[in-house]
Amino acid sequence: MQTFVRTAQVALLDNHLVDPFKAGQDATEAFYGLHRHDIITKPQYARLVVGVVEGEKSVIHSRVVGELSKVPYAEPTWLSDGYYSPYFTENHRKFQKAMRVFIDEVVQPDAMAREADGKPPSKSVIEAME
Repeated sequence: MQTFVRTAQVALLDNHLVDPFKAGQDATEAFYGLHRHDIITKPQYARLVVGVVEGEKSVIHSRVVGELSKVPYAEPTWLSDGYYSPYFTENHRKFQKAMRVFIDEVVQPDAMAREADGKPPSKSVIEAME
């Protein structure tokens, strides 16, 4: 099933997309032409209507927690599968993966909340780091 975003909801974010003749139609291309996928996953955009088209295969997938970026050259080469380094071992890769999961699950949500309210990091995050 292919994921799509309805035009009427995209129009709430982008006034230049307001078109009464397109309301309720597939606006996937227009949305992703202006936004990243993680916008849909944020709580403040829960009002967006994301649907599926039966019989279609989705070409857009959410990022998996701890996963390496698919952007070329965005990650160190030694993290890539099949790359051999005399300096970095499998233990380095496991540690890097564990750190990514920790950041994605513990630190980042708290950091976003603290960015919004201007307060220092939560005690739970500090304790999780110890």
